[in-house]
Amino acid sequence: MWNLKDKKGFIMIEILCALSIFIMLLSGALVASKNASKIKCEYKEREKYIGLLQGVKNEVMYNFTYEDLKNLKEENKLYIHKDEMNWDFHQNKDTKMLFTNIVPQKEPYLEMRITETEIFKVNLILNYEERKEKKRVHCEFYKGRYKR
Repeated sequence: MWNLKDKKGFIMIEILCALSIFIMLLSGALVASKNASKIKCEYKEREKYIGLLQGVKNEVMYNFTYEDLKNLKEENKLYIHKDEMNWDFHQNKDTKMLFTNIVPQKEPYLEMRITETEIFKVNLILNYEERKEKKRVHCEFYKGRYKR
């Protein structure tokens, strides 16, 4: 057997092993932190889009008349583009000007489908992309010309 009195080489190897283990653990923690921040950012975007969907639903449901919806349907103004998604419902009053008849090419956008009978069946569809996957959020309600 070898009887080594000089352990300088072994100390260097121990330091390199400890340093490599530390670097691997640190890189794993940084990757996990990066993924968590990316998911948090996507969650905030989704919350913003769903807030817009809720605001449009409330505006159409409570502040639009039957004739307003009929005019939007006849003019084929059924889309809200990505550029209009920063709308503040508390300050701006005329929500009808958000809708356009041009079909958006880029996501996210809001689509309104109206099934026309005596009572309109309004279906709001929010189209957005999350992690390179297309997603949709649906909201359905009825609006009609009826007396309470």
